[in-house]
Amino acid sequence: MRTGQIMIATSLAAALAVLAPNPQDVLPSQPVPYASASSSVPGYSATYQGRVLNEQDTALFRQGLAAARARDVFGAQSAMSQIRDASARKLVEWALIDTSGEQLSYTDLARGQSDLANWPRGESRRAAAEKVLDRSGMGADAALALMSDGKPTTVEGAIAYASALEQRGRQDEARALVRNWWRTRSFDDAPQSRILGLWSSWLTPADHEARLNMLLLGPHGPATRS
Repeated sequence: MRTGQIMIATSLAAALAVLAPNPQDVLPSQPVPYASASSSVPGYSATYQGRVLNEQDTALFRQGLAAARARDVFGAQSAMSQIRDASARKLVEWALIDTSGEQLSYTDLARGQSDLANWPRGESRRAAAEKVLDRSGMGADAALALMSDGKPTTVEGAIAYASALEQRGRQDEARALVRNWWRTRSFDDAPQSRILGLWSSWLTPADHEARLNMLLLGPHGPATRS
């Protein structure tokens, strides 16, 4: 099943990346084996023959992918709940998170972080999870678990992680994180205001000067107007 998951995930990643074609252009109308993958895909085996979805799962698979592509969360989740084939069900889950991650619950995204750890486009799943975590009020434990590598990828993730570190008494780590993001990352007015509201006492004149210089060196959007 592992090889099959890698193969179908990689195939759909390529399909969605190339001009997001309609599912009917990617998937045939009759039950067929999962699409093959090239020998460069990790876990690929030349002897792997693939599996065949039955008619019901084929229809639900197509329906789920179409709903995911349309950002129809309810429709995609409804199709997923009826698909019996575990790999096909997981593929629809992957497509839904890829297109609509920020519309999902943090519970769904956290499960996706685990279940889809080696699937394509992991960076976008991580970013969506960080943004939803920040507004979900899941608490310090969830933030520390998600960012166990200590490297938030979004400003929302950085705020959630710094707050969690501070709550757990790791103030030096939180301060270093906030100062680093303030000095080196461009982000919009709203998160800037949040950081200033929470941690302005941690930021020195040198930090503000470094941020101003960073913003003035390139096209950093609305952040330069603050």
